[in-house]
Amino acid sequence: MIITRTATALGLMLALTLGQAATAQDQTASQSASASESSSASSSASSSDDSDADMADFLVALGGQPKDIDARLAEAAKHPLGSRENPVRVDMPHGEDAYLRRLRCADGKAPKYNRPGDVGMGVFGHILDVFAVTCRHAQPVDIYMDMYFDDYHETQAPEGFTLVN
Repeated sequence: MIITRTATALGLMLALTLGQAATAQDQTASQSASASESSSASSSASSSDDSDADMADFLVALGGQPKDIDARLAEAAKHPLGSRENPVRVDMPHGEDAYLRRLRCADGKAPKYNRPGDVGMGVFGHILDVFAVTCRHAQPVDIYMDMYFDDYHETQAPEGFTLVN
């Protein structure tokens, strides 16, 4: 799992680096073709802003928190916990496992779970994992998790479940 996440992060870094190199080449060609200095300066400033935004998005994807995290948390709270719109927030794979081990079905028993994979970017700008969680005699329920919340300990359970300490 760690190797997969490292490979994903390295792939994102390579894509960002290649994107910045292409942007720099485009800027150079644009500046040399442009007759107006103000046009070149405007284009360069815009590209610089785009590169800064790309880098900020990249850092968030690697586990940093977006600048508007409070607004995103407030919006997420409008949705059921464990949904794609309000994923369970945990600290790395060990946090995912610890949370799922504390989860209990309506009958008080621990559910079975497996991780089909990640599902792309979530509402907080991080890669989301989805877990198929199954209680006895019930259909699996998908619980989405965002593992990029350092030292976060979720105290709530998705609807239909409880947590034990």
